[in-house]
Amino acid sequence: MAGIIFLVSNLVMQSGWARERVAGILERRTRVDWEIGSLSWTPWSGVRLGEVRARVAAAEGADPLCAIGSIRVIPDWGQLVRGKRAWREIVVRDPDVSLPVELLTAIVAPAGRAGGVPLVASGPDEAGEPGPGEPPAPK
Repeated sequence: MAGIIFLVSNLVMQSGWARERVAGILERRTRVDWEIGSLSWTPWSGVRLGEVRARVAAAEGADPLCAIGSIRVIPDWGQLVRGKRAWREIVVRDPDVSLPVELLTAIVAPAGRAGGVPLVASGPDEAGEPGPGEPPAPK
């Protein structure tokens, strides 16, 4: 029975639906378009994503920001059974990263300049405490 579950789960993971679903999760977290060529898992070597590519959505036809031969994520099964996400190992093979200078400039530009993203979050945190470099809240 375990063999059938393993086989069926890998067949599902190879489907376009499953690869698009995982790519969608990555897109929501990173705001970058992801393509996943293959997806599989084993209890011994964890989840494997093959032929992974990331692109900026506005740059259709441009070279990908990164192309990765494979990513292998091995969970800590004991922690996972307890409901905690913990990874024993993450292996990235054959990465090819290509970041345009304009993108790097937009990332590190001061927050007041067009396209700039602050490197340190400002505003109160979840507990209502002021962010780094902000004056204490009036009492």
